[in-house]
Amino acid sequence: MPRTARKPAPGRTARSSGRSGGAFRTRAAFAFRLLLTLGIALLLCFGAWVIRRPILRGAAHLLTVHEALRHADAILLLGGDYDVRPEEAARIYRAALAPRVLLVREKDSPAVQVGAVPNTSDAQVAVMRRLGVPPTAIHVLHVPDGATSTDDETRAFREWAYTARPHTVIAVTSAFHSRRARWLLHRQLDGLRVSVVMDAVEDSEFDESNWWLNKRGLTSYVEEYLKFAYDFFND
Repeated sequence: MPRTARKPAPGRTARSSGRSGGAFRTRAAFAFRLLLTLGIALLLCFGAWVIRRPILRGAAHLLTVHEALRHADAILLLGGDYDVRPEEAARIYRAALAPRVLLVREKDSPAVQVGAVPNTSDAQVAVMRRLGVPPTAIHVLHVPDGATSTDDETRAFREWAYTARPHTVIAVTSAFHSRRARWLLHRQLDGLRVSVVMDAVEDSEFDESNWWLNKRGLTSYVEEYLKFAYDFFND
């Protein structure tokens, strides 16, 4: 006799349909959340793109300290740039705001040692002399093996200030370097009662409004944030 097909147990079909429907709703909810997250991310990216210029200008402004100049006992010319920094130091000296310019001699690179290029500090001195600063007003400070960082320079200046006891010094450096330089100077001069006036010099190729459009400007500002973090955590 032919076998009679078994009828499905009551409720089995309903349960299977319920599981299928639940899985579909779960996948739909996941897809919705994923699309919502992607939409928010795209909206945030678009918003950041729209307001990128104020953000980038603000990031540059955080690194810049420019204060009103006043009479001082010395000008501290920080190394690293002989195009704009020594010219500004010479301008301040000619304006009779300070009687002397101090700088810390940098370490000789291999190219300097073989006479292929001048030491950056020597180039700074040469620029200032061409611009009217007499050699008797230029004082070069020395550290063993030469300075390799702003921290070395501020330490050398502290040794000079400990003996000379100046009341005020004008620190000349590039705009992107001015915040970190002031922080390092204040750290080294703590307890000596020396007032530091920062003179932040704009580069001839870029400034706060367009630094991200210039290769050297982009490198300078990004590196400065990294150096600030390094100096902070190695305090």
